[in-house]
Amino acid sequence: MMIRAVVGIAHEVRIQLHDAKVIFASVLAGADPPTEIQAFVVRPWGRKTTMTIKFAEVSRIAPVKTMDWQTQRTISAAQMAGVFAAGRLAH
Repeated sequence: MMIRAVVGIAHEVRIQLHDAKVIFASVLAGADPPTEIQAFVVRPWGRKTTMTIKFAEVSRIAPVKTMDWQTQRTISAAQMAGVFAAGRLAH
């Protein structure tokens, strides 16, 4: 339920998956799904394509409240290259 709540209110999120990958992404408008839908849609920073993530794949999710420009650009460049961080990040 917490994952659904964060997806419903946050615009920018940090998602940690059960496989330890960390994705920084923008939640797409209208991505607050009905209860019977078990996934949500995001656009990872630095990528043009969207990604559908199942709620069951998510270990933790948190809104990104502040991010300095250089860190955001570094994350975007890595995700554009298809590299999603493993483990915990400090953001």
